Amino acid sequence: MLNLKEVLYVFSIPSPVSRLLTPFIALIFCVFISGNSFTQPQYLTYEDAIRIALENNITIKQQQNNLKLSQAEKRQSTTNFLPGVGANGRGYRTDGRQWSNEESAMVNTTINRASYSIGSNLTVFNGFKNINRLKKYNQLLEAQKEKVEQSKQDIIYLVSQQFLQILLDQEFVLIAEKDFEVQKKLYERIEAFVKGGIRTKTELLLQEAQLKTSEINIFSSQNQLRLDKATLAKTLHLEPNKEFEILNPSWNVDSILNTQYNLDSLIQSAKKNRSDIKRLNAEEKALLQGIRVSQSDYLPTISIYYNYGSDYASNNRRLNPVDSLYHKIAIEDQLLKENYSHQYGFNISIPIFNRLQTRTNVIRSKIAHENSKLAYQDFEMQLFLDVQNAYHDFLSYKEIYLSNIIRADASQKAYQKQFELYLLGQGSLVDLNVENQHNIKAQSEKIQAEYMLLFQQFILNYYIGI
Repeated sequence: MLNLKEVLYVFSIPSPVSRLLTPFIALIFCVFISGNSFTQPQYLTYEDAIRIALENNITIKQQQNNLKLSQAEKRQSTTNFLPGVGANGRGYRTDGRQWSNEESAMVNTTINRASYSIGSNLTVFNGFKNINRLKKYNQLLEAQKEKVEQSKQDIIYLVSQQFLQILLDQEFVLIAEKDFEVQKKLYERIEAFVKGGIRTKTELLLQEAQLKTSEINIFSSQNQLRLDKATLAKTLHLEPNKEFEILNPSWNVDSILNTQYNLDSLIQSAKKNRSDIKRLNAEEKALLQGIRVSQSDYLPTISIYYNYGSDYASNNRRLNPVDSLYHKIAIEDQLLKENYSHQYGFNISIPIFNRLQTRTNVIRSKIAHENSKLAYQDFEMQLFLDVQNAYHDFLSYKEIYLSNIIRADASQKAYQKQFELYLLGQGSLVDLNVENQHNIKAQSEKIQAEYMLLFQQFILNYYIGI
């Protein structure tokens, strides 16, 4: 493949063909270079992952859309206290036998008619339904706000889990690569020993098998890393096949080890901060107002109204005293000056019997409210268990992490000792490989315990709503 210097050298030859093709080749070369730059991996921090998830997550967007609907419903319930205003208009023609005021008889004629009216209606009393409905939608709006917040907490929890898993996968890849390098160097030593007649060919074949196993472990760890990165990319709604590398955040394990929690304080914080418990509380209050809205149908409704209108008919005429003849009255005079009317009054509606519909609605509202209280109690109990389990798991992972540090250090020393014995001819290759496997397992469990401790703190914070 030609490099940049070779390309420049080729087109430095003064020939008509090269001068003709130089601009096109330069353009292709620039596109090739820029295409390679587009394939460079994107570096993703933990904060970037959270931000992208909050911006792109479909569930959050759906809950935000539902929040807009809740805001509109609250505004609509507020306007129920205002008068309703409407306008009507009508125009038509009648052909056939009709009464004529001029001739005082039925005649065949055509009459054009038009009318309009403007009215307003205001509910004075409807059993406090508007007040209770406003309170209901206020609580539903608060519940929807908490749904949005809980959706954000859920996606942060999910991204944190997936992000930490990728960090753990990267550590496993490094462990597998280090083991491969160790096995490769050992293979080279044994190969030299075999050539010198110190070791047998069988040991070289055994070490070759161990080297292949280490190589397979690298491929397996890398594949798991790719799978987990694909899962995170799907959660973040990144472009398909877009390469990215995550940066290790500066989380301090020592500070987590020194963190002290009080179980009672954690439970109180959870009750105070958890968005889903706030949502259930708001929904329970909304359903309580729903009972009062249903009960308002037992009471009478009183409203006042005002209407203004006018009409026009083409057969309306007026006697002119000058010539003693009947003349048509202009449409604007009829509609705006002569035929107008004002109507105002009040309406009262008293419910007497509606086939038990109101009673059924009240029972339905009460059952919904009672079920919401039961759901709140059940969630509160489950929350207590979740916080308690997360707290004890956090303490347990602390001890596991500290134990794994000691175990990994001891395993490393044991392997090193066995390696020295093998070089001195006092140990077998089988024992060395067994110690190597124990060391790899101990190092992997140490790394896993560290990330499990980190994630356990995320779980604890998630359950207490921070």
